Amino acid sequence: MKIFQKTIHFTVFLLSTLFIHFSECKKANLIVFDGENYLAAEIADSPEKRAQGLMFRMYLPSFSAMLFQFEEEQAQSAFWMKNTLIDLNISFYSQDGKLTARHLAIPCAKVADLYFDQCPLYPSYGKILFVLETNPRAQFGKNIKSIVFLK
Repeated sequence: MKIFQKTIHFTVFLLSTLFIHFSECKKANLIVFDGENYLAAEIADSPEKRAQGLMFRMYLPSFSAMLFQFEEEQAQSAFWMKNTLIDLNISFYSQDGKLTARHLAIPCAKVADLYFDQCPLYPSYGKILFVLETNPRAQFGKNIKSIVFLK
């Protein structure tokens, strides 16, 4: 039964990858795997790409993500949703792929009145090397098991 489930998961992933190729998310250049679920992700591995992130995106499919990778482990980090138009899950991971924090992040424009026109911060709560931003409906477990680069 497990082999059948894994085959189904992988088939769905391959079909999703085809959709990515023809969609707004065609910049995907890696696969993130949690042991059960796959996400096709873009990588933000430079200061410029990390600063831009998913700003101004109108849509992010549930099987897509953006992986922020830092050059070295960060003692503490926080993300915000400035110029981000869609709700996101922001998940912080240690160097060994273990989840340290996960937040449902809401665009600043949606919560400005609640925070007196300030954009809230979503902290990491510990040392991190990766941050994964996903659609809140994405099926992704606690820990990153592997990252496979497509290029």
